[in-house]
Amino acid sequence: MKLEIPKVVKPIELSELAPEFGEARIWVWVNLTVKLLEEYNAMLRKELSDEQIKAWFAEVWSQGEEGTRWTVEEVAELIKNSLENDPVLWGWLTKRTGELIREHQAKKKKDFNYGGITLKVNKKATDETLARILRARMINYALGGAVVGPGDVDDLQEELVEGCRVITNAINS
Repeated sequence: MKLEIPKVVKPIELSELAPEFGEARIWVWVNLTVKLLEEYNAMLRKELSDEQIKAWFAEVWSQGEEGTRWTVEEVAELIKNSLENDPVLWGWLTKRTGELIREHQAKKKKDFNYGGITLKVNKKATDETLARILRARMINYALGGAVVGPGDVDDLQEELVEGCRVITNAINS
């Protein structure tokens, strides 16, 4: 099987900084190559020249659709205009670029939603029914079979529930 890894790009919505930017956005390449990640880390350590930094941003901001790509000269002009007219802009853009890259690198997942019930990635339920189902599942797992149902968990002694939680954590670690 041949697998082609696409360049994943995510938008920075400039309206997050100020609504006056309207629909303006910059597309950030977030699944960077090892070389670009090393350059990013070198930039954070202040080991890159200004020209290298401009070239890095031009590369990372130029993987979206035609018409959204940046040249080194355009990045230089953005920095100059930002420093003259909106000193917050350049720092905010660099921060948001880094955040999007780190979020992708951390493989940050979204919440799952099924039928109006939301399940957080850390398995904390926002819906009481789902919370009872998950609690009953945890207890049944710890006790080795189907012992309680979701309707039974509210009546159980907290010591039993906590003991099952300890057993489940021990089994899963």
